[in-house]
Amino acid sequence: MIPTRRIIIWSLMFLWSLFMGVMFVSIGIGALAPHLNDIAGPFVCTRGQVQVTSQTYTVSPVENVQTLTYYCVDKQTGARTEMAFWPKHLIAGSIYGLLIYVLLFAIWSLYSRYASSKSKKVQKVMPWIQTGFAVLIVVGITLFILIPVFHSMAPAPTATISAPDATATSIANIFQSLNRGNLIAFSSTDQPLASWNGIPIMPQATAGQHVNDTTYAFRVAETSETIESFYKDALKSQGWNLEESQYMGMEFAKDKNTVMVAIAILDDPSCTTPLSPRDTPSPAEDLGCYIVTLVIVP
Repeated sequence: MIPTRRIIIWSLMFLWSLFMGVMFVSIGIGALAPHLNDIAGPFVCTRGQVQVTSQTYTVSPVENVQTLTYYCVDKQTGARTEMAFWPKHLIAGSIYGLLIYVLLFAIWSLYSRYASSKSKKVQKVMPWIQTGFAVLIVVGITLFILIPVFHSMAPAPTATISAPDATATSIANIFQSLNRGNLIAFSSTDQPLASWNGIPIMPQATAGQHVNDTTYAFRVAETSETIESFYKDALKSQGWNLEESQYMGMEFAKDKNTVMVAIAILDDPSCTTPLSPRDTPSPAEDLGCYIVTLVIVP
């Protein structure tokens, strides 16, 4: 049996609805409201809950870039596992796509019933309804295209150096509280220490700040790759094992102690932050935009 025209049209609408659910709702709007994708949690994170972290950094004086990372957090141990990009978006997007399809079907059914009316008053209103529906579609598509522009123009939040919450129930929560990759306000001009609680401070450090007995921060004139390499080598030589390495953050363990190293960007428009060795500006004196926070968890 050859499918009727209506079946073909609604089949295409179903595929279009799924596409819009994934690309427009889950990925597009989800970039501004990440918790929209929590709906996929029971399917992609069966033993815990979904947690999303954001890292905001400045790539130019007028543009900020934010990256989102989704984790599956075990409810019992607090261990975090990074989630793959597509599974969560495909599942969440499919659910939203089905809702879009049902909504379109309901609207079309009401429209068809309304359009079949022979009332002259109804017939006069029909062109306005059609025009309004077309305008909504055009505006929606336009806003979707402009989402990255609005997102990049939003001011980046500025954090300050502070001690992690002492009441945190897991190391994962403390690691989450560190402002890795974000803009950090740092005004200390104190001379940096050579070492802190046995942990070496980079010789290139230009200023230091003693936050409390478990937290120390310093400003350093180096690239993020150099900072990471320094602490991987220095702490390894002291017997610390690298337990976790994420975007601008590392976690080391020895015996029953934990050391966390978080790298953030100094909130200073006059400071040029190199993102990689190839982006290192000249002269070298322009460096010094990174703030390194060391945290000891006994």
